[in-house]
Amino acid sequence: MRTPAVPIRDHATSPQAEDIEGRSMPDADDQERAAQVARSRLATLGIHLTGRESPDELAELQDAVERFEEAIERRGGDLMVYEGVPGKPVQPDDPQFAMPRRQAGESVASYIQRLERTTAEVRRHRSIESAGEESAGG
Repeated sequence: MRTPAVPIRDHATSPQAEDIEGRSMPDADDQERAAQVARSRLATLGIHLTGRESPDELAELQDAVERFEEAIERRGGDLMVYEGVPGKPVQPDDPQFAMPRRQAGESVASYIQRLERTTAEVRRHRSIESAGEESAGG
């Protein structure tokens, strides 16, 4: 049985590199644009960035933030209330839903672990609707 030939591309003329399975891989410009979008989004949320975070760290951090936001929304939370405004203290209806702040000197990995623990707590927390029903009925 003959193995099919894999075309070899000249990376100098190729618009984008491919991985071993032929999938397009983002070039450096794409990675930098994605990192800049992540930096902007995270800064808007008030997450302290040192400027030394790698594109991979920024992507992992953004993913962790998105999981946290999803958990809040599933419990009936309003992201506008729980994320707050940069530079101002967050005053959510339920303090359990406040995004933890990254501490000075805290590594991205450590912050992500703390954010994941908070996300797990939010997922276990009763929903806003059920808390309101208990208050109204009690």
